[in-house]
Amino acid sequence: MSTCRALSRALRLNQPARTRLFHSSAARSAATSTRESPRGPLQDPDAWKLREGSPAKSGARKPVRAKGLFINHPERDQPIIFSKAWLRDACRCPQCVDPHSGQKNFASAQVSLDPEICDAVKTDSGALRITWANDHLSSGEHVSEYPAEVVQRWIEAPYENIPVSWGSQGTPELWDAKLLRSREPFYTYDSFMAGGDEFLTACDTLRLYGLFFLRGVPKSETAVEDIAAKMGIIQETFYGRTWDVRSKPKAENVAYTSSFLGLHQDLLYMRNPPKLQLLHCLENDTEGGEALFSDGGRAAQQLRVTNPLFGDKLSKTHTVFRYDKRGFEYERAHPAITDSPRLISWSPPFQRPEQGFSKTARGAGEHDLWLRATKLLQRLIESPEYVFEYRYKPGDCVIFDNTRLLHGRKQFDAAGGARWLKGTYVDQDSYLNTLYQAAKLRKPEEPKTAPADATKAYALQWQKEHNHEK
Repeated sequence: MSTCRALSRALRLNQPARTRLFHSSAARSAATSTRESPRGPLQDPDAWKLREGSPAKSGARKPVRAKGLFINHPERDQPIIFSKAWLRDACRCPQCVDPHSGQKNFASAQVSLDPEICDAVKTDSGALRITWANDHLSSGEHVSEYPAEVVQRWIEAPYENIPVSWGSQGTPELWDAKLLRSREPFYTYDSFMAGGDEFLTACDTLRLYGLFFLRGVPKSETAVEDIAAKMGIIQETFYGRTWDVRSKPKAENVAYTSSFLGLHQDLLYMRNPPKLQLLHCLENDTEGGEALFSDGGRAAQQLRVTNPLFGDKLSKTHTVFRYDKRGFEYERAHPAITDSPRLISWSPPFQRPEQGFSKTARGAGEHDLWLRATKLLQRLIESPEYVFEYRYKPGDCVIFDNTRLLHGRKQFDAAGGARWLKGTYVDQDSYLNTLYQAAKLRKPEEPKTAPADATKAYALQWQKEHNHEK
């Protein structure tokens, strides 16, 4: 029997309950505290302490057989409680995580439900160091050290269970056309591709507003791929790795005509619609064809406030989208709006003609309510004060969030000149990683107005200006 384990057994029976550092109730949660305890940034992140009477204070190697570790912080009303098994699983030392591949060297299922701690101390650097007895990897002692910044993050966000990178989009700035124009979301190709401040500012604009434009892009059919590679990994679809937007007869997509193209999103009939869309203008000397953009996230949240009944209907009813041409057949259903100000599903050109309502009196009533709700949502999307209009010039490239923004195009005269755009998509995971890495280089910009406040302001303005309309 190891010295550590023998000491654990000898002291376990004599340890007063009131001085225990651990508590069995923590087994239900990796890191939690009572709901009354505040969360968020700390004024003094390093002020945390292990509970009174812990090995950190006494210096003794005390045994603990319960399943949680307590950490107190003066800015938290209640202790933060860590599951011992969760802490052991979270060790990132070279024995636990391969330093070359970054992959774990053991499965979570190998961790004991009740791992034994010999020692737990706060180091001079502010790290948490734990010595484990009878460890599953070594069959003896194992030392885990959790860096100060990691422990501080756990204390600041005790309820977080989502990987940090998924939160890298931050909080959006909901916009109308006037607000987006004031942002002037235009950047130069050379500076963007070089990285640095202009690249980071463009990332902030995309994260906040959902789009930005590059100017001075070379006239090359591969330039759009180079730009996409700065934002993430290209998401290839049945349209190809890249695709050309040109007017042609008997087109398989209305985008490949000269007709008006209403505001919509791409590929909602697929399981994972692309996160970003890029369009690089190589030629444009036609009359008309101005690009149109609208903040779908703003429209969705505005609808929920303007008419809660309609908002509830569109959030609970799945709209079916379909594509069936050239041997490609796809169909998916999504609710038009959600609680998220970053997510909407609106693509009228690709709605399945027969939506999923029962052929009964109740079904007819539900369809009537759904239809009235979609009419209001369409107005909130297409009303002129919400639509940003832009005429592409050769050398322009737009990058926009396909899951939040709606895009479209005015009709143009195909006989009066050439109009050629080169497009591609970027997948969501790689884009979120780009934002996450950018946030390490510079603190992301915050919105000027919180989404809830912006939503109320837009709703009030709409009601003031359109209350007389039916």
